[in-house]
Amino acid sequence: MTGSDVAYWDEQATSVEAARWAAWAADGWDESIDTQLWFISSRLGLLPDRPRLLDLGCGAGRLTVPAVSRFGASLVGVDPSEHMLAAAAHDAEDGNPTWMLNDGRTIPSSGFDGGWSVLTFQHLPDSIVAGYLAQLPDLLMPDARFVAQFVVGETRVPHMVERSHREIADLIADAGLSILAVDTGFGHASWSWLTVQA
Repeated sequence: MTGSDVAYWDEQATSVEAARWAAWAADGWDESIDTQLWFISSRLGLLPDRPRLLDLGCGAGRLTVPAVSRFGASLVGVDPSEHMLAAAAHDAEDGNPTWMLNDGRTIPSSGFDGGWSVLTFQHLPDSIVAGYLAQLPDLLMPDARFVAQFVVGETRVPHMVERSHREIADLIADAGLSILAVDTGFGHASWSWLTVQA
């Protein structure tokens, strides 16, 4: 991720759009958020009591903050934008979730019982997504699952990286991950959700 990429997300964090994301996080149970968390929960499988979960590319904490109560979890949100994390931290309580300013390629933590990345990989080039995915075997506990959302298509929307199903499957395989499930069209017609495991 280049400085210009981080600058883009810092700019988004101070925009009207970011204010809307922060409002969603504060409200916590916006219907789309609740639905996405329900979906993620259904794909993560059986979790231990008080699981430790990772939100990779958490942005303003739209899913991270409400996931604390949804999962009864200890959450870690990772994002490269200091401004996005500041918006996220505004709505967190009692130090949970914790926030990590990091480009996602060298996360100094492990032992996660599961995790997800939503609305993230569609904004990143393959080289960075590959770096994220390659870390998952070291970040996740044995048999833990990770849910990754991608955008499938070729509309060439600015700041949107669309991929074919084959390109997504190759990224997953190259990271040494197994695909447990593929769900398409949930949340948006062009979204593809992959549940993966090391």
